[in-house]
Amino acid sequence: MCLLDEKEWVNDDVIDAYICCIKDQIHVQNDNKVYFESPFVISLLKRDGNLGIHQNSAFITEIVKKYMEHDMIELPINTSNTHWYLAILNSKKREIQVLESLCWKFDRDDLSITLRGIQFHFDLIKSQNLINEDWKDVDLTEWKITEQIQKPVKKDSSSCSLFMVKFLEYFTGSALSYAITQVYVFLFNRKYINFT
Repeated sequence: MCLLDEKEWVNDDVIDAYICCIKDQIHVQNDNKVYFESPFVISLLKRDGNLGIHQNSAFITEIVKKYMEHDMIELPINTSNTHWYLAILNSKKREIQVLESLCWKFDRDDLSITLRGIQFHFDLIKSQNLINEDWKDVDLTEWKITEQIQKPVKKDSSSCSLFMVKFLEYFTGSALSYAITQVYVFLFNRKYINFT
């Protein structure tokens, strides 16, 4: 129903379901180079970023360890349950790439907290000498944060989640392989409603 009502926000369950669909699509088969994270795990990483690692966080450490088998980790970030954007850990560039449909220049607290949670797990993995050779640098505080979208592409008040899933799908690590516009997102929304 949230896709039918412009006043409703797309929640984690809808985003998670679409991420599962993306993983199954042929055109995003990526030879294991991209890891698509779940909004549920992002919420646990935020928890760890706020409170530190708990005894029941071992399964999150195992998930973060899997990150090191990939070149890019795509993190769907939900700001205060009102706005979605995409953050990508790009290990080849040692860069945190942000794709945000409004190009807001605001303090990204949700991203900072999530990265701190990931860093806690990386530090634990590093203390156990389990760092993957391809990920020699796991100090995210040293990575540059870059805004990948230079001007707002979102023109309405409700489609940030749809932009974010399309960024998940079409960002190559350097650029979008397909132009994501408001018209494209509107058509995608209609198609997605019919699909579900």
